[in-house]
Amino acid sequence: MQTNLKRKLCNTMARLPSLMVKFMLLLFMTKFSSARTLGNPSSNHNHGHHRITFLMRDMFNGSTQYSEKPATTKVTGQLPFPKPLGFLPTKGGIPIPQSTPTTIPLTSSSTQTLDLSSIGFSFPTRATLQELEYGAVTPIDEELLHDDGDELHKLGRAQGVCVASSEDGSSHMVAITASFFKGEFQDGLRLFGVHKTDVFESHVAVIGGTGKYYGANGYAAVKVVDKVGSSEKEGKVTSSKFLLFDVYLS
Repeated sequence: MQTNLKRKLCNTMARLPSLMVKFMLLLFMTKFSSARTLGNPSSNHNHGHHRITFLMRDMFNGSTQYSEKPATTKVTGQLPFPKPLGFLPTKGGIPIPQSTPTTIPLTSSSTQTLDLSSIGFSFPTRATLQELEYGAVTPIDEELLHDDGDELHKLGRAQGVCVASSEDGSSHMVAITASFFKGEFQDGLRLFGVHKTDVFESHVAVIGGTGKYYGANGYAAVKVVDKVGSSEKEGKVTSSKFLLFDVYLS
């Protein structure tokens, strides 16, 4: 009987290296698969999550363009931003010239600064914006639109600021509160992040919200699109640029 026990023990010990090899191989395959998933640049956009899509007029691009012939809808990789209203100091607030009207409230201090608390942003977002040294700040106050294929419908309103965050103007810090008409502006999303103009699509973070979106998180994919229509006055085909926001909530 002792001989049988010794034989079984020897067989078990002999199989240990094989089991260890299998375990290590399985662990390696798991890590490799995880690395492929995280590093995959494909644009799946988490389609299983709640998605919100809206348009905002690209008021930074200038006037509406006219063309004699119809053009197909196309997407461009450029997201231009407006001319500066004031420059950021290294410390303190964001000065805005008194001669330039703005819909963003100003504080009562001697050096006029943007009060970002009025659009729902607080530390560290405001601190981050005020620490930027490059470029200028521009207020955002635009309608949110929904495209049903035939015409655009008002969906809500976007308010916030845009700040140049690089010397060459290719990156901009944006802070936007998107409020929706349903519920009398009680429902809204707050977006904050860096938009790059030298890429096809940029991602900004969802850092909360109001109403049914309170505590929301996720991200928004932002790109520039052309909306083709017609002008009754000019009798020509028009092409207007819009910012397309695809918001994915987790």
